[in-house]
Amino acid sequence: MNQTHALLVTAPEQIRATYRNIGSMKLFAALTRSRRTPGHGPEQTLRGSVKRLAVRHQQHTSDIDDIDTRLGELAAQVNPALLQLPGVGPLVASQLLVACGDNPERLSSEQQFAALCGTAPIPASSGKYQAAPALPGR
Repeated sequence: MNQTHALLVTAPEQIRATYRNIGSMKLFAALTRSRRTPGHGPEQTLRGSVKRLAVRHQQHTSDIDDIDTRLGELAAQVNPALLQLPGVGPLVASQLLVACGDNPERLSSEQQFAALCGTAPIPASSGKYQAAPALPGR
């Protein structure tokens, strides 16, 4: 996507003008449908390159959609209730299921899950902290 935009930004004015007011998704559809122009000059090479990048972008987007659908199906088979939680879609559900592994019972608290993910807070100091002196009789 970035490569396509970079090529279009540096393209000659007539090519930029053709695609200037088109949104991203419509832009890639339009570039994919574009026809090859005769010749072997820089403009024809640019148009061919942009079209190939747009076709590749659409293929990758389609692959990602297929994978997301399959992840959702697999997550629903393993734990359908997980997908019912607010903010949990197929990708998040899959990540949670992989993090828990085959033994989700070992994670009985949020703290244990945070430790498993490597996000548990660890008490630390700069080393300049000095504890208050103990009170007499304590």
